[in-house]
Amino acid sequence: MSSSVKNPTSFRRFALSALPEFWMFQLLASLFLFPLSRLVWRFVRALTAKSGALTSSNYLRFLASWRAPVLLVLLFLLVMLYLLFELLAPIFLCNALLSGKQLRYRTALLDGLRSLRKFASPRGLLFLFYLAVLTPLTGVGFHISLTKKLYIPNFISEVIDTTPLYFLLYLLLMAVLFWLGYRMLFFLHAAILESRTPGAAFRRSSELVTSNRLRIAKELLPLLLFLAFIRLLAQGLFKFLPALVLIAREEKLLRGAATLTTGTDLLLSAESRAELLYRFAAAFAVLLGNYLLSMVSLLCSSYFLLRFTRLFLLLAREQAPEEQPLPKSPRRTFLLAAMGGSLFFTAFLSFVLSFLYAPLFAREQHTKLIAHRTGGYLAPENSVAGIVAAENAGAYGSETDVQRTSDGYYVINHDDNFKRLAGVNRTPQSMTFLEVRGLTLTDPHFPTEPYPVATLSDLLDACRGKEKLFIELKGVTADKKMADDVVRIVREKNMVSEVVIISLSYRVINYVETHYPEFDTGVLFFAGVGNLPKLNCDILLLEEESVSNARIAEAHAAGKQIGVWTVNDSNGLSRFLDSEVDYIITDDIRLAKETEQDLLARTPYGVFEDRLGNFWDFMFF
Repeated sequence: MSSSVKNPTSFRRFALSALPEFWMFQLLASLFLFPLSRLVWRFVRALTAKSGALTSSNYLRFLASWRAPVLLVLLFLLVMLYLLFELLAPIFLCNALLSGKQLRYRTALLDGLRSLRKFASPRGLLFLFYLAVLTPLTGVGFHISLTKKLYIPNFISEVIDTTPLYFLLYLLLMAVLFWLGYRMLFFLHAAILESRTPGAAFRRSSELVTSNRLRIAKELLPLLLFLAFIRLLAQGLFKFLPALVLIAREEKLLRGAATLTTGTDLLLSAESRAELLYRFAAAFAVLLGNYLLSMVSLLCSSYFLLRFTRLFLLLAREQAPEEQPLPKSPRRTFLLAAMGGSLFFTAFLSFVLSFLYAPLFAREQHTKLIAHRTGGYLAPENSVAGIVAAENAGAYGSETDVQRTSDGYYVINHDDNFKRLAGVNRTPQSMTFLEVRGLTLTDPHFPTEPYPVATLSDLLDACRGKEKLFIELKGVTADKKMADDVVRIVREKNMVSEVVIISLSYRVINYVETHYPEFDTGVLFFAGVGNLPKLNCDILLLEEESVSNARIAEAHAAGKQIGVWTVNDSNGLSRFLDSEVDYIITDDIRLAKETEQDLLARTPYGVFEDRLGNFWDFMFF
């Protein structure tokens, strides 16, 4: 018997025989899912056309309308389609491979489509919710790319991390979800390969997991370590090694050609032709490297699914099935030619980009830095000292949080109460102004610098003529009265052009923009769908994971500005400082300034790596 029959699921054989088939299926799935997703989002925009968009700042009214169930149905159908193309059909393809059958995409899709009916039930809907929402949070189990970036917003995770009770409850919840994900390891396979109902599939999966813990660990742990090594090796070969070669030669190649800007100029001299060659090599290394890394990722994930499916069949049948060699694809020549064609496309695209480098990638940094809670990490939060520190560090402005006392004064505090900073478990609206002014605050990051609660007037005076103040109308007192009073206070100080009024409440910002159009306004939200620029405000302030180049372009095309909050890590700062975002709210002004300098010092290779690193996302999920 040949070695391929003795070990039909070997990694080498799978890579040579089956990877081109999975590559083609991935391409076909992408060509179907991405246009379909855009069509669904167009329907979503139409549903939210009355208010412009559905966001975390205005969702209550939408949920009470007929549009909410229609939106849920659309999202349900979209999740079902992603489940079909990314999990169900690939499982049927793996099952066909293990049976020694030729891969037929149409058959796998039809089998998957018939299996979808199982999830149109209460228990099936619970599974879809788990798959789309909970799996991305726990990282246990199979997931779909539609929601793989789902996460807990930073401002919520910050509260969890700093509150012991919330942190304990969070750990408990994650432990429960982890346990549930472990028990559901074979849920999908039991549901579709054994034609079980969702309830029966869960019981079947639990039974297999419980009675085969050691065998599952012996099979999957070495496999996961091996695939992790393959990915690490690919990173070294396709990313780090080309980077080292280019970085070692770039200083010589760039010398004397740094001021050339157009494709024609690049052909005038030997030095400029060397610059052109370097740009081509840099673009090709980035595009090809990331393409090959995506291919390796597809290889590893597909191979894992094959081995996982084989493990399920072994455990489910309680005896080893007759091993079949992986069949040779009759389309192998065509598929290899198509994969090779993608390499020629990469080379051609790199050639074009080398000529158009300046007009496409030269970008002036215009993003303005806003210090979170007046000074971020530079000074105690929401203090006058923070305003001064932010200005000295080069920030364009500061952000602060205003709340109303029981007797109508406006004081500065981020939390709902003063427990964290003053040890007093009372809210601003339950205290008089004199009681609030009698408090002494201590920021945990500056324990030797106690300070009083600032007022809105204190911060306005500190900002006058120096920097912009983003005033967030905060908490339960963020209402029309607060809006009217803040407008009056700012007008009395003749500082209308020096402030921006922002809030998590769209109702309040809509009121300010409608009645006081001379003020700049901004809506804060961490999630939103629909035509966001239609919101009645001047600045859209999104949580960092909600920002995309498409949303930035859409906002600017509508005459709106766009900001992002709260960005505190170097990767996020680099990403947004290298984009067309107008404002970045951050706690770390110093790091933001250092990141600005690093971006200015980049060579073309660094620019290509930053701008083209996600180029193949449209094809590889």
